[in-house]
Amino acid sequence: MTTPKGRLLVVDDEPVILEILKAMLDDEADSIETAQNGVIALEKMTSLQFDAIVSDISMPQMTGIQMLAEMRQREIDIPVVILTSYSDKGNMLQALRLGAIDFLEKPFDPDKLCLIVRNTLDLGMAYKNCDAELNEIYKDNKLSPEAQQKIRDIKSSSRFLRKSMQVGLKK
Repeated sequence: MTTPKGRLLVVDDEPVILEILKAMLDDEADSIETAQNGVIALEKMTSLQFDAIVSDISMPQMTGIQMLAEMRQREIDIPVVILTSYSDKGNMLQALRLGAIDFLEKPFDPDKLCLIVRNTLDLGMAYKNCDAELNEIYKDNKLSPEAQQKIRDIKSSSRFLRKSMQVGLKK
C-alpha cells in the first residue's frame, strides 16, 4: 500500500512554467492541477480539494498576493508556497503575513522546491486529516450539546494553531 502524497495546485500565468513545474513536482504529489491565474485557481479551490498550492506572485487578473488575501477572506485553508522572479522584501512579507508557508525566488533550486512542496503537502494533508477526524467524532456520535461545543472549540483552536504555525514559519 502506497502512502498518499496529496493533491497540488500550481498557479502561474506562463504555460511553459506551468509545464516545467508540473514535470518537476510530478513525483511529489498524487495529482497536480494547474491554473493560469488566481481567479481560475480560486474557482478550482471551490470545486476540488487540494493539500497545497504553489503560486507565482506576479500574474494578470489576480496576483498571488491577491489570491492569498481572497483565500483568507473565504477561509480557504490550504498551505501556499509563493514563487517570484524578482526579490521584493515587501511582497515577501505581505505574502507571509497572509499565510504563505514559504517564498522562493526564480530561478530556484529544483531539489529545494521539491523538498518544500513535499513538506507543504504533508502539512496540508495533516490539516485535512485533523479536520476529518473531528468531523467524524462530531457526526458519528450522539453527543451532548456541551460535547458538540467542545468540538467546535477544538476546530476553532485548530484554525488558530494553523495561523500561529504560519506566523512561526515567517520568523
